[in-house]
Amino acid sequence: MGSKNSKVSKKSNSKKLFRIVIATFLIVSSVTLGMLASTIVKTIDVLNKPNPNGNKVGETEQQSFMGGIFDAMTPMSEPVTLLFLGSDVGYTSKGKKDESIPTRSDSMILTRIDPIEKKVTALSIPRDTRVTIPEKNETDKINAAFAYGGEKLARKTVANFTGVPIQHYVILKVDGLVNIIDALGGIDIFIDKDMNYKDWTAKLFINLPKGQHHLNGRMAHQYLRFRHDELGDIGRVQRQQKFVDALTRKLLNPAIMLKLPELVEIAQKNVISDFSNGELLKIANFLRKLKRTDIKMLMLPGRFATIDGGSYWVSEDYQIKDAVKGLFPDSQLNIHDPNATQSPDPLPNKDLSLDEKRNIKLTVLNGTNESGLGAKAARLLRDQGWVVWTVEQADNTDTKITQVILQTGKNKAVPFLKNELGLKNLDVLHSSTGDISTDYTVIVGKDFLNHLNEKQGNTPSNEPKKTN
Repeated sequence: MGSKNSKVSKKSNSKKLFRIVIATFLIVSSVTLGMLASTIVKTIDVLNKPNPNGNKVGETEQQSFMGGIFDAMTPMSEPVTLLFLGSDVGYTSKGKKDESIPTRSDSMILTRIDPIEKKVTALSIPRDTRVTIPEKNETDKINAAFAYGGEKLARKTVANFTGVPIQHYVILKVDGLVNIIDALGGIDIFIDKDMNYKDWTAKLFINLPKGQHHLNGRMAHQYLRFRHDELGDIGRVQRQQKFVDALTRKLLNPAIMLKLPELVEIAQKNVISDFSNGELLKIANFLRKLKRTDIKMLMLPGRFATIDGGSYWVSEDYQIKDAVKGLFPDSQLNIHDPNATQSPDPLPNKDLSLDEKRNIKLTVLNGTNESGLGAKAARLLRDQGWVVWTVEQADNTDTKITQVILQTGKNKAVPFLKNELGLKNLDVLHSSTGDISTDYTVIVGKDFLNHLNEKQGNTPSNEPKKTN
């Protein structure tokens, strides 16, 4: 029978383990959901496995085992690059699911976890991206590589395309996503347009009206699979990034800890990876210390194109280089291109030239209920020489701090936008969830309204004015 101190120690070790698992799920949700699952399951199996005498491992032995894991765990010291693949569903001619049937990858995210720079960078690659498939010696959509040669050919295709060496892979099955969301109790998300689509062959039936929703697993699957609007797969990539943000907020709820056993079991059945348990522990230990600002997630820039009757997402060489060099410093595109070195961001007290401003396209959204606030911000920016393409109302009308979304990942203009809007701070988000037809999306918030009121000598009010 263990002593009081041993019980305290056991609780302490358990709390440490739970903190690591929770922290891992927060980050892993975007790229490698369930990556730590096999480690946890194997640990539990070892602790519950009968010893040669037929008895389960005792309390003292459990303490020693768990303590040994943390004592032996060395910090993650080298960057690691992985390719996350969401697998599609294969069906027989009779409409039955068959996982042995080769399918195209449904999602593709190239990710770098860097303990030296203390950050995570991720590049979402649209499934319709036009590339040359190695060994096939022909151009095709990048998601075809997985169907032709599994993760091995998918990794080789992405590596050739981006110049980034890829050490590992993670595959998430479709059913895994559905079951994980159900286990979490659903996800809250705003749907910005009606989604209606039927595909009898793929057994995909989508019916989601515009508005605020609490998505269960089946509905989340529909939301993430929908790609039948004017933006096609590009809109789908944007929704994936919005979903990841909503999922992360859900996982921050301490009550999720009670659902860990179920989540681990689901991940164990639906995630395939070549990471060792030791590597997973090191990654988990690093990821649990990250903040939101340490994570940069972008989408490969490009344009829609119809080539030989096929619809593609086409990225020019300079677009690929610009996207890759800011996220993956070890890319061969950086090493062999003398012009690919990153220029430092301009100093805040050095003005941008008028020509530089005219080459930057802005979208301005009103993130409040104050009528005309977006138009006022757009007029102010245009007077300073900026090119504002679009002014619209944002879905969220409770934005407190003005946000700038960097669609291209470049932050050169951020300090100038902040100064010329008259703001002390900006909420900067590296994401593709803004207007992809422009370089920056500015969502003005209540802080900008207060700034205008102060300039006019008015007392800032938390009460929005009535709109017409």
